[in-house]
Parts: sequence; structure tokens; C-alpha cells
Amino acid sequence: MNRGNALQKLAAEQGQQQRNQEAVASVRTAVAAYDEAIAVLRTLPLDAHHDYRNHLGAAWLNRGHAFISISEFIPAASSFEAAISELAPLPRDTDPSYRLNIAGAWTNLAHVLLSQHEQQLAESGPTLARARAAAETALSELVEVQLTHVAFAEMSLRARRALAMILGAQLVLTEAARQPINELASAATDAIDEGLELARECERRGAAHFRPLAARLFRMGAQIYGVHQPQFLAEFLLDNVDPTDADAAFASDLEFRSVA
Repeated sequence: MNRGNALQKLAAEQGQQQRNQEAVASVRTAVAAYDEAIAVLRTLPLDAHHDYRNHLGAAWLNRGHAFISISEFIPAASSFEAAISELAPLPRDTDPSYRLNIAGAWTNLAHVLLSQHEQQLAESGPTLARARAAAETALSELVEVQLTHVAFAEMSLRARRALAMILGAQLVLTEAARQPINELASAATDAIDEGLELARECERRGAAHFRPLAARLFRMGAQIYGVHQPQFLAEFLLDNVDPTDADAAFASDLEFRSVA
């Protein structure tokens, strides 16, 4: 597992130095390391020791991340689906890492399926429907606990961003087919509003490191409101950047103000 992780970091450094063939080779060696880890972990008494099963799920997660780094989305999706299958039996309330790993697997699967759609590696409609279901499942794991642990809050924001991106892609397809879009537009803006409300609450609790992710949600929300629900655009902007509103946690942030 650690060898695979180290090789992924090496590949990232090689990519930054534009040694792309070496980076891809490092990723493929990392995948081989994860495959060896998975083979060993499968021999352990998984049902008797929850941590062993959690480690196995993490190995599948890391394998999926490796494939994402070289834009091989089909094996990445298969890896995340395997992670979900392994992690599903774990008792979520006994260890935060169990819930975080399975929510991360669902969120990553949502992103990968969206990437398949964007690269036209699969039929758009069904792929986006699967992606939406994956993002919504991730949120269902987190919504009741997202303010109890900083890692849950961050993963919830990532899942909401994935959901908003997927709904945006569905909006494009639905508009092109000249079909009603109100339900999709409302679902997208709801996901963004709830994500920004969570980010504002985190800011109030002193967790400001979510702000870059919140800014991406805010930009997406401004675009979706501006195109699909312009009658609510001003309210959306002011909820986040009105300097006279004590709850507008991002009123002085230059990136938020630039978007507005």
C-alpha cells in the first residue's frame, strides 16, 4: 500500500517536470503494488476484523485514484465500485474512517462517471443518472453527521460540488432535447445553496480552509442561477457577499466578490 502511495507521489512530481512517460510508468507500477496489497488483504479474516476490511477498501480507493491520474476512467470506476462493495458491510458509527471512506468512494465514483460522460466513454443519459445517484448516496452517508467532524464537512462539500456539476451536465442535455428543466435547475441550486450554507457554518466555527472549495461552488451557483433562475440571482449573491449581513461569511473575500 505504502509503495503504491509513494509511486503515485513520484508520478505527480514527474508530471510537474513534464516527464510524462515516466509518470505513467510510475502510476502503472503503483497499480501493480495496490493489486498485490489487495491480494494479500483478501486472505485476512475480513468479517472478524473491521479494520482489515477498511484497509482493503482503502486499497481499492487508492487504485482508483491512480487510474484517475492518467485519465483512465473506466478502470477507475471499477476500482471505486469494488471499494464500495468491500466497505458497505462496515458499521459506520463505530469509526469515522469507515463512513469517510465509503462516502469518498461514492463521491469519487460520481466524478469518474461525469468524466466518462465528458469524454464520451459511455452513453450520456444513463451515465449521468448513475453519477447523480452516486453523489446523492455519498451525501446520504454524510448529511446527518457533516458538522460533527471536519473531514465529514469537507467530503460533504466535495459531494455537493460533484452533484451540482452532474446536474449542470444533465441540464445541458435536457435543454438540448427541449424538455422541462425546472426540476433539474432547482436540484442544482439546492445542492449549491446547502453546500455554501455548510461552508458558512464551518467559517463561523473557525474552519476557513474550505473557502477555495466554497468559492468554486459559488461560481457554479452564480452561473446556474444566472442562466436558469435569474429571478433569484441577487438573493443568492447577497447571501454570501453582502457586507451588511453578519452571516455573509465571504463578504470580504476577493474571489467571491469577483464572481459576484
